[in-house]
Amino acid sequence: MQFRHSTNTEKQIGLEYIRGVAAFTVAISHYILRLYPVPSWEYLAGIAVEIFFPLSGFVLGRQVLQIVAARSGLGIFFSRRWIRTLPAYILALVLISYFFGKVLDESLFEYLFFIKYLGPDFAHNNFFPVAWSLAVEEWYYILFPLFIFSTTTKKSTESRLLFISVGFCVLFVALRLIASRTGDVSFLRIGTLFRLDAICIGFVFFLLSRYSKAWFILFGAAAGSVAMGALVIFLPHALAFRPLQATIILTLIPIFFGSLVALISLWEDCYRSCFWPLAWGLGLWLGRVSYSVYLFHLLIIYFVFPNAVLSDLPYYLLTLGVICTMTFYLFEKPLLDLRPQYRARTPTAPSNPQ
Repeated sequence: MQFRHSTNTEKQIGLEYIRGVAAFTVAISHYILRLYPVPSWEYLAGIAVEIFFPLSGFVLGRQVLQIVAARSGLGIFFSRRWIRTLPAYILALVLISYFFGKVLDESLFEYLFFIKYLGPDFAHNNFFPVAWSLAVEEWYYILFPLFIFSTTTKKSTESRLLFISVGFCVLFVALRLIASRTGDVSFLRIGTLFRLDAICIGFVFFLLSRYSKAWFILFGAAAGSVAMGALVIFLPHALAFRPLQATIILTLIPIFFGSLVALISLWEDCYRSCFWPLAWGLGLWLGRVSYSVYLFHLLIIYFVFPNAVLSDLPYYLLTLGVICTMTFYLFEKPLLDLRPQYRARTPTAPSNPQ
């Protein structure tokens, strides 16, 4: 198999738009959900969260190739991910624990060590519900690189890496199918070890995007169409709490979003100059504040808008934007600047800014 090799290391603003829009969709949905507790808003928030998984797997693809090719840098990978994700997460966790009077509660430590959603009793003291997706991310950061390291060598081709990654996805899809017998659809969706394939699917699409563009566009369009068609067919059954159909949907959603992310990435590679300076700046800002928006929007609702009405939505978004911008520049960015860099050993797998 022949892969195309790109040395482009610039931040892809199209993907930053996806990240930012998804984060604000979650924040807006949760705000309106407090006013109008109907399933459609909860479903919209859930779909937006699903975008993060394949997006994460895709943008981290270059780093995975870097450590596989060099057979080193695994510690740097862990350090970069933990410095990026843990400090802001811990800050949000402490604040929301204080708000609910759970500072010394055992659930705080379950959230802190990402074990809250390993078992089916996650609903007990679930006061920081957005943490479920972060638990999936953190476990993936550990398990997938270790899996790749144990099944590849320095001379492994990308086609072998693609085969192994698909196997990783199949393993966790099978685990979800086995667990579907319990009938707990909620646990199937947010159980940490049932969703690792959603991120790995993004990495699979990253590898596929390195084939010829024309072939991949056809493949991505077909995969997206099949996934969306299946959603229309199976969604009513999933909402009626049918575990098998829900399991199928949870496999198809990352496929659709993974193909979308890869297609946007390929499009931007070809038409990078299409973004006007203002659009570029907006996309960059959306990407930078997206993590804080996801982590802190519930805190802002609880602290600042406890009795909110729909007319307060613009003020909520303004407050959210200002606070998250300050959080990024005053808290996140100084830490990001301290992250270790990979030693450039191969031209095909440069360090990713994520």
